[in-house]
Amino acid sequence: DDYKIVSENKMYTFENSEGYAGMTVSGAVPSALEKAKKVAGIDFMGKVRLSKPSTAVEFPVSGECEIRIYAVSANKEEVRSLVLNDGENHIISFNSTGWADVDGSAAVYKYNGDAGNIKISANSGVDVYGIEVFSKRLEEVIK
Repeated sequence: DDYKIVSENKMYTFENSEGYAGMTVSGAVPSALEKAKKVAGIDFMGKVRLSKPSTAVEFPVSGECEIRIYAVSANKEEVRSLVLNDGENHIISFNSTGWADVDGSAAVYKYNGDAGNIKISANSGVDVYGIEVFSKRLEEVIK
């Protein structure tokens, strides 16, 4: 049997409901922005504020993947972190004090589990502008 590596890249954004199709947003309302916000070099036109454990976004993964969360602290003086839950809570820090004047950064997490759901939340205000999922899988080549 011959196999090939198939790469998948999914970017969830929050400017409209099509941007986060396949994702569940709970306890928070995504909102469109009047002007683009640059986070880690990417322009985003929407965000969702995660401010406590009950505000979260949840999305499916097909197995091992790299997850990048483009986010900025909602407080210009506090560095805040995100909580990623894949069955267990993992604290993910990122360099992001600031509001509109800060570029923000991507928090990166390498997930090594099976297919399932990933939930992202925060213990205090973090504005999330996008979530990107990179995965690779082996696929049999049909002859």
